[in-house]
Amino acid sequence: MPLVRDAAPELAKEFAAEHDDQEARLPGLLAALESIDVNAADAEQKGHAFVVQLSRVAGELLTHMADEELELNPALWAAKTEVQLHEAEQQLVGSIPPEKMVRYLRWMLPAMNPGERAGFLALLPPPVFGFVREVAKQVLTPAEDAKLEMALAVPAD
Repeated sequence: MPLVRDAAPELAKEFAAEHDDQEARLPGLLAALESIDVNAADAEQKGHAFVVQLSRVAGELLTHMADEELELNPALWAAKTEVQLHEAEQQLVGSIPPEKMVRYLRWMLPAMNPGERAGFLALLPPPVFGFVREVAKQVLTPAEDAKLEMALAVPAD
């Protein structure tokens, strides 16, 4: 958000307020889930209420992310250089603790298509590459891992 505040202060305020609202709703969502006793007579009703609440939060979040793509990204692209944006991304990614990064990579790597996966790894500096490559070996199927290994062995044009 610091880059957004610099590039588009009014948009930053609007989206920061939405982020705060989203963050404030998460404890209630978790509490609703934790309040369900699967053996209680009202488990089905509470489960349904939770699913509806989760659907609303997820839907609003997807709309919010689309708005970020359509409003915030163009503002950043207009105000910042590729180098500035890359540095900000590296700073953000670098701030993620390794244990969280492993969890994220376990979700992300299998979800990428083979080209995205190889491109992602090819851009990593050597120590980070080794770390991510090890995670990839753990979460990809043998066929996916073999494709990745072949793609990484081919020199870039």
